[in-house]
Amino acid sequence: MSDLDILIAREKAYDARDVMESMGYSCESFGTSNEDQYIKNPFMHVELHFELLEEFFASSSGIKNSSFLVNPWAKALPTEDPFLYRFSWEDFYVFLIAHLHKHFVGSGVGIRQFIDLWVVRKHYELNMEYVYSELDKMGILDFCKDAEELVDCWMSGAELRDSLKEMQEYVFRSGSYGTLSNSVMHLVERDVKENESANGTRKYLFKRIFPPLDIMKIYHPVLRKYPVLLPGVWVYRLIYKSITNNKKARAELRILKEYKKNHKQ
Repeated sequence: MSDLDILIAREKAYDARDVMESMGYSCESFGTSNEDQYIKNPFMHVELHFELLEEFFASSSGIKNSSFLVNPWAKALPTEDPFLYRFSWEDFYVFLIAHLHKHFVGSGVGIRQFIDLWVVRKHYELNMEYVYSELDKMGILDFCKDAEELVDCWMSGAELRDSLKEMQEYVFRSGSYGTLSNSVMHLVERDVKENESANGTRKYLFKRIFPPLDIMKIYHPVLRKYPVLLPGVWVYRLIYKSITNNKKARAELRILKEYKKNHKQ
């Protein structure tokens, strides 16, 4: 297990921090994004999330009608524990597909998340008519069926059709959590396609230096209340990232240079 993800109401963040610290966890990150992070040696890593999938990332990855992901509490079912809620297995499976799709079209995703789909379908009897209806509303039903067919072929040893071979190769090249190269290439190519322009690398650089308000609010919650501070936070972010994360920035520039060379922008 890499980490344990728990969904909580945003207004309960301070109460949750008190509970986590009372159990011996140290708070590694609080109030700086849409998740708070806690560590307990030797191996526990807990992330408390306020959303299943931020609306910006849902829409940017091509997911439509994502109100279920943005407001999951509407689908939450009570349990015997008054402090614990859960999804139906159908809604949980819908989330698995949406989460898989987000990573697949972003930086890529490894085998493990595909295996999760097989495990849930094998051990629980799902109302697939409902599941497919929800995924169709989101615009990711075809992706779901391809992912299911791919993992079923893995488990049965059946021959893959050509498009699934390409999907499989991409998954194998993505490691466990995707790659920076995949992420950069997808964003550049999306800008080229959406804007019918060859200047995808320039647009990528501009958006990386000056991200839109929707994404800045995720990592700098102060902007939720005071969006007028956006220009100042841009400056702060540029200085902070240049000091703490310049290796990643240099890697992105190398990827962009290679992309521009191959596509002769």
